Amino acid sequence: MKNVALIITLLFYILFSLPVWGNRSEEVETALRELQYTIGLSDDYDRGKTKEIDALKSKLNHSRSYDTGYFLTSRLIEEYEAYLCDSALYYVNKNIVNARTRGDKPGEIRVLLTKCDILGRAGLFMEALDLLNTIDPESLDGDLKQNYYSTAY
Repeated sequence: MKNVALIITLLFYILFSLPVWGNRSEEVETALRELQYTIGLSDDYDRGKTKEIDALKSKLNHSRSYDTGYFLTSRLIEEYEAYLCDSALYYVNKNIVNARTRGDKPGEIRVLLTKCDILGRAGLFMEALDLLNTIDPESLDGDLKQNYYSTAY
């Protein structure tokens, strides 16, 4: 879905940056045909994304180890982030519970930062900031500290 939006944006940019006079009208027509073709493929992109998500869900339902479950849930979050924000948050919350249950503090922080990022992209800035403020950056090390500051700013 992200690729479709990028392609459409690029095609609109090309379309409106080309002069419409003279022999450029053929280029405009070509760009319009390409845009129409790409829009026509959006159902194919959606089916592919749904198939990929369903495969990950199936693997998750059959996983027995914490590490595998955490990894698969993280992959589902990535897939849903650009596709369906509500579903991404569902899996984020699931991974938070899993990490807390296992006592995996770095895993929990990583998922909390992902949740902040998703909330911010959804326009829920206050919720993202409130959640971010529950994390002490001084207690973090390495990648988590870098991730914290990149999320915060």
